[in-house]
Amino acid sequence: QNVHVWAIVIATFGHSWIAVAIMVYTPTFMKTVLHLPTRYNAIYNSTTFIVIWSVALISGCLSDLCQKKKCISLTWNRKCFYLMGTLFPAIGFIGITYAECNEYLVMTIMIAGFSTVGCYYPSVKVNPLDLSPNYASTIGALAQMGASMAGVLVPYVFGLLTANGHMKEWRIVYTLSCVISLIGGLTFLIFATAKQQPFNYYYADVLRGHSTSSMSTMVLGKR
Repeated sequence: QNVHVWAIVIATFGHSWIAVAIMVYTPTFMKTVLHLPTRYNAIYNSTTFIVIWSVALISGCLSDLCQKKKCISLTWNRKCFYLMGTLFPAIGFIGITYAECNEYLVMTIMIAGFSTVGCYYPSVKVNPLDLSPNYASTIGALAQMGASMAGVLVPYVFGLLTANGHMKEWRIVYTLSCVISLIGGLTFLIFATAKQQPFNYYYADVLRGHSTSSMSTMVLGKR
């Protein structure tokens, strides 16, 4: 029922949709539509993921630095980094379908657009710890539910909509991916927070209430 937890779930769904689309179907797009040789396809995609890994490290350091310097609040720290992690990939999905068969332009768009996927890690990924250190694992499990749903839906949707492998079909699925990416980003931007939630102390409150009740019983019993 906590809207901030659901923001994490939806954002994780959006991130996983992007990740699966990039990892699994972008190489297929480059092979079947752009007709790139397997060797170049492998080089381009591996380069993209090396850049994503680098951006994840750099964005993590920048996030920590912003928090240390108190440039912005922790909530906006999380929101800004995740927004970068969804906005640029959304543009990238549209860009590669309009680059036609210019492999160098496609490569540039992939690196520039998809690299910021790494900004997910210092934002949504660690946000459960902000909300509740005591229940971060439970929130993380719920978020993984969203990720798993994306993992199930992406192959079905891409397989259904790109049955003939035409460029128009790929534009449709990549436009859909762009929309889902933006929905995840906007949801997190509007509803996310880094403030610790009251339910973090739920178990302690229950124990305290039980302890108080037991004490009252003892006192009343003595009377």
